[in-house]
Amino acid sequence: MSRVLIRNLAAVQKEFEAARAALSYTEMQWAQATEDAALKGVSKSQVAAALGKVEQTYLTRLFSEFEGMLRAYLDKKREIAPPRAYDLINKVAVRRRANVPDDKRTAVHLVREYRNAVVHDQGIGAAAVDFDQALSALNQYLVFLPDP
Repeated sequence: MSRVLIRNLAAVQKEFEAARAALSYTEMQWAQATEDAALKGVSKSQVAAALGKVEQTYLTRLFSEFEGMLRAYLDKKREIAPPRAYDLINKVAVRRRANVPDDKRTAVHLVREYRNAVVHDQGIGAAAVDFDQALSALNQYLVFLPDP
């Protein structure tokens, strides 16, 4: 089990929680916050929009970290990583040492499909996945990989 990789994804979770809390606090305390020079030129509606998109933003970041981990795993094995995330997930999953169960791989593909929909289609065409669901699916896949 890769505790290192899971810990790396937990760091992204902490960043997400901090960003969401900071945006929420700023939105709630807008009258006082506008006195801060760091918010010069930022409107309350922009903060609200950022808060509304922070989960999708960090889900995308989370998946990017995960994809980088899989590429590094294959690189360490001196194997060429396929350019498409779909193929990358499958290639790592079927490696003899990893042997990720099909249900765990399928769950990761659902996260990938949602991330693709968010990035390319504005969320159309894929089942919604929240951050916690994505983190759980990615961690359940990573459990089958060794520490780097």
